[in-house]
Amino acid sequence: MKRLILSAHVSTKEQAKLYSLDYQLEKGRAYAASIGAEVVAEFKDDMTGTTLQREGLQEALRMLEANQADGIAKWAVPVVPVVPSL
Repeated sequence: MKRLILSAHVSTKEQAKLYSLDYQLEKGRAYAASIGAEVVAEFKDDMTGTTLQREGLQEALRMLEANQADGIAKWAVPVVPVVPSL
């Protein structure tokens, strides 16, 4: 069975309103269950995404290096392309 770490992240209060950290983790749990993976840890980061020095992400990477998990699953905020009007 694959061992997954779930990671949730928001950069702004607006993102948190639309796609809360708990919502993202809920989606991650559903994904893990759909592929038969075991969730071994969950991390939440509520800060800018412009840096990799986020506490939760760094702990997840440490777990990977220590072979305590096989991968990280992160739910991504849907991106809607903006098409300028002609």
